[in-house]
Amino acid sequence: MNVKWSVLILIPTILTTVTSKTVTTNSGQITGTSIIFEENTYINKSVSIDVYRGVPFAEPPVGELRFKRPVERHPWSPEVWNATYNRDVCEQANPNIVSADTSEDCLYLNIFVPETALPGTAVMVWIYGGAFLVGGGSEPEYDPRALVAVGDVIVVTVNYRLGIYGFLTTGDDEAPGNYGMLDQVLALKWIQNNIAAFNGDPNNITLFGQSAGGASVHLHILSPLSHGLFQRATMESGTALCAWAVELDQDNAVSTGRRVGNLLNCTQENSAEFITCLQQKSTTAITAVQLQLMLQFVQFRPMVDDYFLPKSPADLIKSLEYQPTDILIGTNHDEGTAFVLSEYPDYALRKDPPDMPLEDFQTMLPKYVREYNSAQILDAIEYQYLDWTTADDPTASHLDDFVQMTTDQDFACPAIEVSRAHAQRGDRVFQYEMTHIPSMSVFTINQKRGPKWLGATHCEELQYVFGWNFNPAHDRRYQQTDEEIEMSVQFMRYWTNFAKYGDPNGLSNGIYPEWPLFTIPNLEYKELTTKMENKRALRAESCSFWRNGVRKLNTYVDDLNNLQEDWSENYNIWKEDDFADWKTEFNNHKENNKC
Repeated sequence: MNVKWSVLILIPTILTTVTSKTVTTNSGQITGTSIIFEENTYINKSVSIDVYRGVPFAEPPVGELRFKRPVERHPWSPEVWNATYNRDVCEQANPNIVSADTSEDCLYLNIFVPETALPGTAVMVWIYGGAFLVGGGSEPEYDPRALVAVGDVIVVTVNYRLGIYGFLTTGDDEAPGNYGMLDQVLALKWIQNNIAAFNGDPNNITLFGQSAGGASVHLHILSPLSHGLFQRATMESGTALCAWAVELDQDNAVSTGRRVGNLLNCTQENSAEFITCLQQKSTTAITAVQLQLMLQFVQFRPMVDDYFLPKSPADLIKSLEYQPTDILIGTNHDEGTAFVLSEYPDYALRKDPPDMPLEDFQTMLPKYVREYNSAQILDAIEYQYLDWTTADDPTASHLDDFVQMTTDQDFACPAIEVSRAHAQRGDRVFQYEMTHIPSMSVFTINQKRGPKWLGATHCEELQYVFGWNFNPAHDRRYQQTDEEIEMSVQFMRYWTNFAKYGDPNGLSNGIYPEWPLFTIPNLEYKELTTKMENKRALRAESCSFWRNGVRKLNTYVDDLNNLQEDWSENYNIWKEDDFADWKTEFNNHKENNKC
């Protein structure tokens, strides 16, 4: 999920461009810039950071390469590539979400290198979120300079194709889909082959991402194409087990692509002719169709394709067909309020939350329960989450019941399941839940603070992970309290320590509270607040309900449905055929045996 941030950033830093730098890669020479990052209160550091923006890793996916797998970029040597400015982010249906220009020629990455980087420096690769529909690697909200300065790590941010451009498919080799994921794979290969030129360690690469970016990170753990391209992974509010993350029905994905064609007058049944027709359409026309389908809640997303993703994520996890990976993983306590905000947009700046009477809760339940639609399962979910102490009160609001249901289903329980899978396999797992309610929400609009009723909602951890207090973003200033600024530095140290050492505590448990290893049965995790306390058994009861109760009930319901279908089919056969035959024979018998 992504939002348009109109935010205020407090910058007790000096950020000055001082010189240019040239590096020789396998693709050719790159010229970037150097900036001075200085902060004397919370980070207490002055460091020069070499920045290389808009480095191409694939051929522009335009013309005949539209709706095709990415092609490796040809070397540009002997020319020197100008990496002193950001290139366009990928074309998307709502460019107002991002501050940069958008285009189809967007497959570029950005590299941030501290002057302290010696050969073998740890590398972090950021994959942005946005529901696979919006976002960009060069957005100011993802500016990693504070992260680089705090952790002495190299950070790379990448672009990848989105929406129709990234995931349309015909279900065959003409347009196999998953281009956005394969863009990421090609970026990782470029980093693997070239990061040593920046003193990065190709054998110490950590992927980190949020929402769809977190799901992308998990998909790389599962995909055979990504094996060996990284060593660790951080997933914030998103995994491949989230119901919104992966299209499991290829026929549905193909029919979605055909809907695009119908709206653009590309109705050819032959896949090659169909894709040729789409390749001849303007970007403007295709993006308009993308927006039209978005408003109808039509999704374009990664899919099981027997190439990048050979099986469903659940099946790959169950059969242990994935890369052993140490992970840092977690969610925010109130992720579901983002869904509430989409249902009640007028409350974006209101102090008090909307009321959700029982009738509204029951109406919204089938809309937001993603994988199940049987009445029995919906009843079970209502029974699990409804506050029955107030269910008889017509004035009671069931907003929090809805928030926790969607938080569990869409974010927390899939993350906990991934934690358990990696822990059982023997990987090192560090789990968190952020419960801190920001003093200023990422959903702030026009410098007005987002409402506190949103709680610790979706995306809120980003302002601390990227140290928004220290980074330039737009032309305003983002306000955090002193405690939050200190907490943000702690976030950044935990994240970069994990990237460097495979442990958020670093080489020793220094000035910060120790982050415990998640194990079974201890189930310990870090509660991300200004206190940073350790707790255990995160959402154990509700996630057991989803992992065990709902799945078993779904099996029973499926069995009942199958039995009902079999009975109905057998009854119709008996009624239409067997009984008719018996009646004919009986009548014949009566005619032939009259007394």
